[in-house]
Amino acid sequence: MRAEAERSAGLPESPLADLSRASELYRPLIERRSASSVCQAGAALARFWLSTQVAWCAELIEEELVIAGHVGLMGPEMARSWRLPLGAGIGGWVAETGRAVVIRDYLHDPRRISPVKSIIDSEQLRSGIVAPLRDGATGEAVLGVVYVANRFLVDFSQEHVQVAASLACEIGSALAACRRIALLQAHAEDLQEELRQAHLNALVSLQAAEALSASDDLELVLKLLSERLDADVSLLDTAGHELLSYTRSQPPRSPGIGGALDETAEQPSPVLYSHPLSVGNEELGTLSVSAEQELSSYHQDALSQVAAVCVLELLRQRSALDAELRLHLKVLDDLLSGTVSEGDIFARASMLGMDLRSPHVVACVGGHAGRGAHVAPVLTRRVVEAVTDAARRFYRRPFVSLREGVAFIVAQASEQSMERIAANTSEVVKQASASLGGLGLSGGVGRLCLSPVDFAEAAREARLALDISKIRAAPGEVVTAGELGFYPLLARASGEKALEALVADVLGPLLEADSSGRSDYLATLEAYLVHDRCLEEASRSLHIHVNTLRYRLRKIETMLGADLHDAEDRFRVELALRMQRMRAFQRKGHRAASSA
Repeated sequence: MRAEAERSAGLPESPLADLSRASELYRPLIERRSASSVCQAGAALARFWLSTQVAWCAELIEEELVIAGHVGLMGPEMARSWRLPLGAGIGGWVAETGRAVVIRDYLHDPRRISPVKSIIDSEQLRSGIVAPLRDGATGEAVLGVVYVANRFLVDFSQEHVQVAASLACEIGSALAACRRIALLQAHAEDLQEELRQAHLNALVSLQAAEALSASDDLELVLKLLSERLDADVSLLDTAGHELLSYTRSQPPRSPGIGGALDETAEQPSPVLYSHPLSVGNEELGTLSVSAEQELSSYHQDALSQVAAVCVLELLRQRSALDAELRLHLKVLDDLLSGTVSEGDIFARASMLGMDLRSPHVVACVGGHAGRGAHVAPVLTRRVVEAVTDAARRFYRRPFVSLREGVAFIVAQASEQSMERIAANTSEVVKQASASLGGLGLSGGVGRLCLSPVDFAEAAREARLALDISKIRAAPGEVVTAGELGFYPLLARASGEKALEALVADVLGPLLEADSSGRSDYLATLEAYLVHDRCLEEASRSLHIHVNTLRYRLRKIETMLGADLHDAEDRFRVELALRMQRMRAFQRKGHRAASSA
């Protein structure tokens, strides 16, 4: 009976027997739909051609043999649990060396290892053959092994081994082809995904360009990029200050235990990205992205493409702004200098949105000098930008120009009350000063401009008013044209040389004495008059004894030939003193502005 069982386990009498069965078993091997279908078909073919009770194919995955197809097992345990590291046990040795082996008797084979030994014993397997699954096309890499086995002892011949090796080569070639097909399919899927993502990126870039073409709205561009990246996006200037931003609406947080929100739960830190906006070596700003997770390479490409669109828009805006500023400066220069033709200036101003038929105000903002100072600080571009920002809050369509070291503001007067205009200018001075860390500033306001020819005179008055406010004791004061009194009239009626002659005629002896550096008569005289001839207050401001002040005043009266108790003499001296102070301040201020 045992001999009959052995004959039934031997090779078929003819290799061509049962061709229909062989063809049916070969079909999955030829179709190569998947690695598992190939391994399953390979196990069935091996059992068919070698007429064994059991067969299985084990695929080599990450240095370990794992059963991928089997026939004839008594239960599912072996298929689930059987594992062999590369080089371990009989199958591991075959996979490592690439050589087929015959197993005479599993029960007594010393090459077995635990726990595979107990799994094999539970299947009652005794004799078998193990052959390597090798890619027939290359003949190199071993992809796994094929087992055929019986539950009784069989003396397998060399012909059995050759058949097993040949079948293993067929199975290995089909398995290698499946892997190549899987790689190609994965590559094709990657290409399809890359194409889809590239299409989405191109669509976002196109939508961004169309949005800028329609409305110059960079905030809409940030919204498009935010939706593409699923992240918060900000546009920063070159100093890192936020100019624009778009923040996603956050989804509601999930409640914790008991339905309450867990406020103590640690929130994941955002992943931050910064993409510079630059042309060559010139920085224009930065696109900043705050995402909940790392951006994929596709999303980073989208960021780069939208950044390129933003660079073009920033360059376009800067070019337009430069052209507009040049036009602004030219129009303002012509208005404030008085070199205007009414018909021409109306047309040019209207291009800037200025309606010169409406009342306008001209104001000046400059650095404060303080009493006793020789010159006020010259304004920088940063200060002018702060003045511009503040002017926009209190004036309608203000235009600001830096001229001779001070900021000239020209704006439409929403109301014609000089008191209100002075209050607005005072707020501009205050807020600009605060934004600059408390820098001392002063202001001056000219007359209300009702026609283009008024602007030049208003500018002169505003500058004169500024010069007066600069030398007052406290910064932040604003002087208006109405407070100038006879100064504008005197300045227009007399040329610069006439004013200097007036000063020299009245104050000449004091100027000559002070020029030696051994006296300070002008400061003494000014302190006395500023404090309304109060000896105690004047001496305190000069840090001298009151008797010393009396001595100096007597000497001043002698040098000037004037009586400071006489109203007429005092008026003449005070007028000359103020004109001298103002002219000296203006000359030094103009020289500082020119050198800056």
